[in-house]
Amino acid sequence: MKWTKVGVSQPLLLYFAFFNPITEAQTGILLKPRPAYNTSPYYMPVYKHHFMKRIAVTLVFLISIISAKAQTGSDEWATWYLYFGTTRVSEKFSIFTEFQLNYWEMNKNRNQTLYVGALNYHLNKKATFSLGYAYSDFDPSFGDGLPGAPVTNKLLENRLFQQFNYSHGNEKVKWAHRFRQEQRFFNNLDTRVLDTQHRFRYRLQATVPIGEKYYGVINDEIFLNLQNQFYNQNRFFIGIGRHITSNSKVQLGYLNVDFRQANYHRIWIGFSFNPDLRKKSTP
Repeated sequence: MKWTKVGVSQPLLLYFAFFNPITEAQTGILLKPRPAYNTSPYYMPVYKHHFMKRIAVTLVFLISIISAKAQTGSDEWATWYLYFGTTRVSEKFSIFTEFQLNYWEMNKNRNQTLYVGALNYHLNKKATFSLGYAYSDFDPSFGDGLPGAPVTNKLLENRLFQQFNYSHGNEKVKWAHRFRQEQRFFNNLDTRVLDTQHRFRYRLQATVPIGEKYYGVINDEIFLNLQNQFYNQNRFFIGIGRHITSNSKVQLGYLNVDFRQANYHRIWIGFSFNPDLRKKSTP
């Protein structure tokens, strides 16, 4: 197999490298070829330890590539903080909530504050349909106080969306598909111009359990405009998560956001809480 130089704009190649054996000559990182694992219960801890090391090495590999390129505003490292959770209220209904605080740089120069809420209808154990609303306070400019910059640098967005989720898999890997249609209503506080846009999103995600507490996750989401400039953006994520309790977890990873004329690198830190308020049946 002929390998090309790996870059952050090649998520499929990184995806392949993550789930398949790679060598030092191919990546420049000292890695041992994947052994033929014994699948007996007594050997599984060794397999899980090796898999977790692979996730960690992949994250370090991405960070080392991007750090060498970080020279301009669009290449700056930045942080995204997220809270998201689903509260189950009945057999058929649940409520989804999400909060995001996104920066242009490391914990400074705010980019976006996003609030999301949705009502979920569970068709069955694998499929869910949602109706939701989001409000966003968005600063589209990297620099604060730059010559010629608008006074406020701010966009306000009210967003409606319809969403369908479908999941499947087994004990080794769980797959999740998310389809979302959005109606976006913008208010530019500088120009006082109102605008309406429509966008479609599709995300494919794979989650791999690593023992009882940890898991690896990798996903890719494409954003498509339904008006001018069909391609909006693409987001590629790879990370590690840990279950804190039966209904809460934390997640850390790398997120690459690719636009038509810019590419952003983000450290993604998330916390999830998923309480179940259904009454438990008594024996």
